[in-house]
Amino acid sequence: MKTSIAISVSAIVGNLLAETALRHHLSPDRPPLLTRDQTAALRRLAASETAAIAAAVGASVNPPDDDSDIIALEVAVPASASPATLRALVEKTIGARITATAYAGTDSRTAAASRATATESFGAMRALLSAPAAISPTRF
Repeated sequence: MKTSIAISVSAIVGNLLAETALRHHLSPDRPPLLTRDQTAALRRLAASETAAIAAAVGASVNPPDDDSDIIALEVAVPASASPATLRALVEKTIGARITATAYAGTDSRTAAASRATATESFGAMRALLSAPAAISPTRF
């Protein structure tokens, strides 16, 4: 059975801005800062990355209207998996992919770290989606 997962574009953009602000503040080499001025571009990238993830896991996606903030993913979630966990992994993967794209030409170290995070969280998401529907007890 398919489950609808609501992905908030604003939450993704807000997390990206907060993460890059912390990185900019705490890193000695000061990677460039993403700001609210880039919100339109970040929103477009979020929709694009959500569609790419949906295609990779066999989910269907309903992109947001111009005045909507929610991207709806329809995906088969095993009974043993939590839709909230899946949503968190999707959002983390999207954010990491956007960060990798944003820093690809300006900060290769940040871009590489973000690609690694995206790969790890996408792998966790695929593992969650391929988990057995129910755990059956073993017989001795």
